[in-house]
Amino acid sequence: MKRPPKAPGDNLERDWDWHRLIEECQNESELALELRRLIVEEGFIIDIGDWDHNVRLDKDRYEDVEQVCTAVKNTPDDRWVGFQLFYPMTKPEVRSCSGAQFVEAVTGVFNEVIPAMNACMQVRLISEQKLPSFATRTD
Repeated sequence: MKRPPKAPGDNLERDWDWHRLIEECQNESELALELRRLIVEEGFIIDIGDWDHNVRLDKDRYEDVEQVCTAVKNTPDDRWVGFQLFYPMTKPEVRSCSGAQFVEAVTGVFNEVIPAMNACMQVRLISEQKLPSFATRTD
């Protein structure tokens, strides 16, 4: 996928969360500690780059949060850079879930990443302490 031509509003503004993300790319920062936990201990993955040439960091490749800044710095200035932190579910895992189980899994993943998101977002999110309970129909 190629970036479309520059359009009005395509400027990185001073108050965007992107700057907070980059500021947190220091070892021992709140984000660094959360990323280590999520990637190394929980199996999350980071994709960062311009989508044509992404860097994928999983538990085998992740060393520290400075890799995020390195990936950003290695992207050409005329390209948008994206950052995705996600938990990979295999096709069999997804297919074996009921709808309610899948919603619970997605909600659980979201709650796991809230501390990392709060480390670099202007608006803090509140983590739900308890996942929603879904009643299953028997008829």
